[in-house]
Amino acid sequence: MCHERPDLTKQGGYELKILRLMGMSERNTSITAQALWWKTYNGYVYQEIKQMRGRINAAMKLAISQGMFQNVLTLYYNFEKSNKHFQRY
Repeated sequence: MCHERPDLTKQGGYELKILRLMGMSERNTSITAQALWWKTYNGYVYQEIKQMRGRINAAMKLAISQGMFQNVLTLYYNFEKSNKHFQRY
């Protein structure tokens, strides 16, 4: 999977977004330090991605089962409602 072996030399992507959230932007941190951080926390990032996908799928199932799939705001509301219990940052 791409999150297991991220390309930290790219100019964009979720890998760099995560590193920037952690205060490790490409401007103030070496590629070696970024790689060591990614190697250390890769398992946590993987679990976070897995949980996020699960919450999105649950929100979509709820919206479809209630016949509200056409209403995008309802889908967003259900996602946010399920997401508020798991906010880490």
